[in-house]
Amino acid sequence: MNFCFRRNFKVLYDNNDFGIQHAIGGLASKPERDLLMQDFMTVETTNFPHEGSNHTPAHHYSEFKFKTYAPIAFRYFRDLFGIQPDDFLMSMCSAPLRELSNPGASGSIFYLTNDDEFIIKTVQHKEGEFLQKLLPGYYLNLDQANKSERQKTSPTYKDLDFMEHHTEGLFLEADTYNALIKTMQRDCRVLESFKIMDYSLLVGIHNLDEAQREKTEARKRTDSGQSDGDDAEGEPRKGLNRTRSINRQRLVAHSTAMESIQAESEPIDEEEDVP
Repeated sequence: MNFCFRRNFKVLYDNNDFGIQHAIGGLASKPERDLLMQDFMTVETTNFPHEGSNHTPAHHYSEFKFKTYAPIAFRYFRDLFGIQPDDFLMSMCSAPLRELSNPGASGSIFYLTNDDEFIIKTVQHKEGEFLQKLLPGYYLNLDQANKSERQKTSPTYKDLDFMEHHTEGLFLEADTYNALIKTMQRDCRVLESFKIMDYSLLVGIHNLDEAQREKTEARKRTDSGQSDGDDAEGEPRKGLNRTRSINRQRLVAHSTAMESIQAESEPIDEEEDVP
């Protein structure tokens, strides 16, 4: 989506609100169908006059234009990731966006929705046109992924964070290592076909012991608020001892949208540094 004006953030947000609600609401009247190549290249421009029109509401600002890029294609992408229209509107339009303090190296500005669900990045027209040309390839890539491979993980750290938390790196079995390298080579071929030089590897690390410990501590705090604390304190601790070294059967690294790589691991004691 594109804004053809430069104004203060309050005006930008309000007009963004009008435009997104109009764009998402308009899609409800369009039947779902298979994507066509022209769906990726479509750009819809809507005028929002001050006094309103048959299709747009009246507002307190000067007339502005709102562009929606590939609306049918992005509806497909949202459906693919299980993003409901009402939830999307709630995230984007219920509260002002928060500007992130560190802009990108390109000078782009990043905004975050109030519920932390979406990041919005400003791009120049040339970059926007380039990204739009990638949509068909992006669609083919996502279309090959199953549901579990499209699930997001959090939090996300940068490379220096990884080096700080995992100074010795990650040790992989031969089969897992070979599968990871194969996936990276395949991704590089896709990026090369798009003539893209930047490549980032996203590694997901799920510490099962830590997750169980956090659940137990949360349960302990809840129980302590409902009793004197002596009985509630002992039971969660017993639960922690029982589950310290169980449920550590798989480490899953979602390396790409096309493939997830799974590796078996042996039980590890709580005291060890588990990646």
